[in-house]
Amino acid sequence: DGNTCTGAAKKYTWQQALDAAKAFNSNGGVGGFTDWVVPHIEDLYSIRYCSTGFEGKETIPTKVGKTKTIGGWCKGEGYQRTINQTIFPNTKDSGYWSSSPVAYGSYSAWIVHFYYGSDGYVNKNVNSYVRLVRSSQ
Repeated sequence: DGNTCTGAAKKYTWQQALDAAKAFNSNGGVGGFTDWVVPHIEDLYSIRYCSTGFEGKETIPTKVGKTKTIGGWCKGEGYQRTINQTIFPNTKDSGYWSSSPVAYGSYSAWIVHFYYGSDGYVNKNVNSYVRLVRSSQ
């Protein structure tokens, strides 16, 4: 019905996630749109939410080739998961791929972990979840 996903969530390597987005669009996409992509790390970070706020600092790459500093991870203990479950129901407490490779190496790419709210990068051959977004270009 366009309001929710069905079936079990799957994990992919980074390249498999990029390929799955292309296949999804080739098979008709959803909602009449075929411009779905794996989000840039800057976009993926923008949907983080933490009920207690964030502490620490993280530096991530921007879409224009620079870097920016943002809040690092959920503050204290007793926080709720780091994504709004009303807007994004059934999000797994795990890492989600971005389309952003790590600048100084070809073996890793950026992820956001939606339990802790933190970022990081992992080897592209690790299996992680992916959340597609509509292309902003």
